[in-house]
Amino acid sequence: LFDVSQFGALLKQSRDLGMDFKLTATASGQTNTLIESYAEYAEGNTAFSYPDTSSDRYAAFEQKFEARYGVKPFGASSGPAYDAARAVIAAVTSGATTGEEIKSALENLSIEGTIVDELSFNEKGGIANAPFKMNTVRGGQYVPLEE
Repeated sequence: LFDVSQFGALLKQSRDLGMDFKLTATASGQTNTLIESYAEYAEGNTAFSYPDTSSDRYAAFEQKFEARYGVKPFGASSGPAYDAARAVIAAVTSGATTGEEIKSALENLSIEGTIVDELSFNEKGGIANAPFKMNTVRGGQYVPLEE
C-alpha cells in the first residue's frame, strides 16, 4: 500500500528502474496530479475503475466543487466520497444514533446522488446501479479502456 498522491512518482521510478508491468488501480489513483505531472509514465499502462469521469453528472460535480473551493477535485473518488458523507449525514439526521440504526437507515436510503441519479445501496452495501467503467491514459488524457 502507498499514498495515492505518490502514484505518479511510483510509475516514474518503476520506469526509471526498467520495470515493465501493467498496473490497475481504483478510481482514487485517477487524479489530476497524475495527468499534470506524470502522464507520460501512466500512458497506456494504467487502468482505473468507477466512476465515469466523462459523464455529465461527474462534470457537474467537478464544476460545482471548483466553483466552491477554487480547485478541481483531487481525483475520481471525490464524487463517491462526497456521496458517502451525504449518505451517513442523511442516516444520522433521520435519527439513527447507533451502528445498527445507521446501517438500517443506509439500507433503506434513497436520495439524489452526485455521480449516480439515485444514491441507494445493494444487498452487499455497494452503490446500487453504479456505472462501472475502466479508463486508461492516452495522449495525456483519461480515456475509456478498450477491450
